[in-house]
Amino acid sequence: MFHSKTFLVILLGLITFAKSQHAFSLSGPLAPWQTAALGYAAPIPNTNFGGPMNLDEEYRWNVPTVHYGFTADFLNFFGVRGAEEIEKAIAVLNDLPEADNINIDDYPLESLRVNHRAQALGIIDIKTRALQILTTSMGLADPIRYAYTLRNRWVDNNITNYHVTMRNFDPESWDYSPFVNGTLYTYQVIDPFEGIALALNTAVDPLDQFFARTRPVSA
Repeated sequence: MFHSKTFLVILLGLITFAKSQHAFSLSGPLAPWQTAALGYAAPIPNTNFGGPMNLDEEYRWNVPTVHYGFTADFLNFFGVRGAEEIEKAIAVLNDLPEADNINIDDYPLESLRVNHRAQALGIIDIKTRALQILTTSMGLADPIRYAYTLRNRWVDNNITNYHVTMRNFDPESWDYSPFVNGTLYTYQVIDPFEGIALALNTAVDPLDQFFARTRPVSA
């Protein structure tokens, strides 16, 4: 059960929002302030790859070629079809042009296509999952999770205060942005577990809350 509390919002720096509605967040090793109490560790999901970084703080693979293979366990379980889906995910990244030549307007804002049969069975396709793991391993974080995120938390006169910052960026201006693939996000600070708080980001449009058509690959 979530408990509402009075909180103080402090946004770092001068924030301007550009016209572009694409977005990206960067991942890296947890900073000293990214503690479990602020939602940067288990039992909060999607924290095993690190925490959100500011510009110039991120990390990435710095080798030109990444080698991969398939274990016998993988092939015995998923078969040749599973290996083919992994190859398709890798092809998506290999087919991207060099960063200096990318035009972000060439890529659609909507990323989700619903497979109702898979949804009913509660399964996710291997290609989608592999692409998510690859982009996260390469240094991209979930921009929906970190559009707004907690920087600090303190109690003053029995009032809990929260310092909220942003770790989602516009790819053209590099400014902080509340948009992820055209969807505007807001947040609410919640306490889902004893001694743990986090900024829960949700789409402003109720329709986007139930059907996230613009969910990014790294989310």
